[in-house]
Amino acid sequence: MLTAKTLSDISNYTAIAIGPRIDNVTVRNIRLIPIDDDYVLVIVVTDSGIMKDIIIRKPFDMDESYLDKVSEKLNFYFKGKQVDDLGSNDMLDMMKDGIARDKVFFNSLVDAISESVDASSSRKVYTEGLNNILDIPEYNDIVKAKEFFSLMKKKQLMFDLVDSDMREGVNIHIGEENPIDEMKSFSVITATYCVNKKIYGSIGIIGPKRMNYPKVVSLIDNVVDELTQHLLTLGEGKGENER
Repeated sequence: MLTAKTLSDISNYTAIAIGPRIDNVTVRNIRLIPIDDDYVLVIVVTDSGIMKDIIIRKPFDMDESYLDKVSEKLNFYFKGKQVDDLGSNDMLDMMKDGIARDKVFFNSLVDAISESVDASSSRKVYTEGLNNILDIPEYNDIVKAKEFFSLMKKKQLMFDLVDSDMREGVNIHIGEENPIDEMKSFSVITATYCVNKKIYGSIGIIGPKRMNYPKVVSLIDNVVDELTQHLLTLGEGKGENER
């Protein structure tokens, strides 16, 4: 992610960027496209701007015009709904509508849509500048460096690191002040960026306890301002497209 790389390049420390926890994802558009005689591509676009695609097997011959009709009905029943609201009632309505010729296929279709939207809700973590730790004298030791690299591979640890302090502004934790035991030999500076009180993501820098705090705090503050302005320009943001 460009944000993490920018933070790392300017600070010369390790940087992290974490996407938001996206709750209540809403379906914006669904499209079925034939791939061959046996499979159909299902494309789902959500209100967070995330696009997912799923491939499922066709139980009978479906030409493009029929798939277009199914796409139209899927959007009629599912567009604007949250993933938790997709279920059997919509399936029954579609069966009554006469468009659902095969119940098993349409049940698997609804399941695939639900799973794809659910998967798009998962958070992403990006790390940059891992090797910068080797330029810090106290981490020239190969054992300490390996321990650091191992820590940075723990995705849940990175989430816990950011989620431990979601106050507005820049948050600083030095050594023993860190709420995460594994990070008590480091200093961690984090911040979240929001629009209208909705959190869109978090960024942070991990370095030695003797890091240049004024420089790092100023850097993170400036990046958060830039990200917030960018989201405002986009109309409060729609997230990153994902294929």
